[in-house]
Amino acid sequence: QRTLKQSGYNHEYDIEAAAQSLLYQDAILFHNLTTQPIIEDYLKNKNVIRNTLAIELKTTPDNVKKIITALFAGAKIGVNEDFQLFKELNRDVALINRIKNSEYIKQMRVSVRELWSVLPINDRRVSREKWAYYFAIELKVLKQVVKYLKRTNNKHFTEHDGWTTEFEIDEYQLIKYVREHTGYVISVSHVYLTDE
Repeated sequence: QRTLKQSGYNHEYDIEAAAQSLLYQDAILFHNLTTQPIIEDYLKNKNVIRNTLAIELKTTPDNVKKIITALFAGAKIGVNEDFQLFKELNRDVALINRIKNSEYIKQMRVSVRELWSVLPINDRRVSREKWAYYFAIELKVLKQVVKYLKRTNNKHFTEHDGWTTEFEIDEYQLIKYVREHTGYVISVSHVYLTDE
């Protein structure tokens, strides 16, 4: 962050719940997915749900974010060295068991399976294919973000599902521009970079 700030990039933006939001919108808008209340509730109340699940699972909200993201990627949940989520959660066997027994996680898995059932990928069992599909959507959105930033003469640097800019952006206008050019509605978080 300090290097970006020193280079004149003062504002950092991220698409909130990017994978979950963009995949869900894609499935609803373009592939006739029926409404999935648990996903919609998560997208509207992600911080509350992450905090509540963190208490239930006896872990951190950051770990809950990893778990939900992993579910959307089709991660397997179990005590197995081949499972990425197991490794990311520090091989915590008790936590994995709590995740497997969580009613919320079970319901989310059902909705996520339904989401993937309508999306046009070859092998729904392959996480790599799911991520490739998501990254194609993310790229489509980021291309429009970059076009908007260029139109507004705002020097920028993009990274994954976010970007850093020289000037603060008009978030409403950016969101409107992205929606008009892609169909997706994004929410963004903004952090003003300091010298510290």
